[in-house]
Amino acid sequence: LAGVAAIPTLYVVARYLFGVRLAWLASGLLAVSHLHIHFSRTAAAGYVIGSWLSTLTLGLLFAGLQRRGVFWWALAGLTLGVNLNVYLDGQLNLALILTLLLLWSFFDRELIRSNRAGLVAFVYMLGASAGPLALWAYWNPQAITERVSAAGLLPSGWYAGLWAAGWSMFRIVGTLAGESFLSII
Repeated sequence: LAGVAAIPTLYVVARYLFGVRLAWLASGLLAVSHLHIHFSRTAAAGYVIGSWLSTLTLGLLFAGLQRRGVFWWALAGLTLGVNLNVYLDGQLNLALILTLLLLWSFFDRELIRSNRAGLVAFVYMLGASAGPLALWAYWNPQAITERVSAAGLLPSGWYAGLWAAGWSMFRIVGTLAGESFLSII
């Protein structure tokens, strides 16, 4: 269901930010994306939920900024917190949002000042929805790094094996890039 929900969510957010043409293009491309269809169908990974929540979070954030509504900010914090609990792209979203807020604080201080109450609501809801996971990760750091240690390119020995077999760095990176690109077609 999250895969289906991601399509109209992307349309609404893209229309709000960029206009109708780009909204149709973006949602149309997502609707026919092999990767999105595959993961929506199998529900094997948090990718689909993450793509929906990421889009929803950014849309709510921009709505809160423009409308200066605490409600929109609170929902953005809640969806980001849920996203942090579901899939790794929540961490990227958090970094993106913090970077955007930092840039806005330098270039448009009035925008940030006028949204102070919204920022407080955002942080509160983010803490309420992601706080329990953050505490658990603090108390169990090995559980957070287990997956990367077992399946990551460097810790698993995959990279070292190719290097030992005589593969050049260019060939290894090229192969990874090519396989990554082919996975989205």
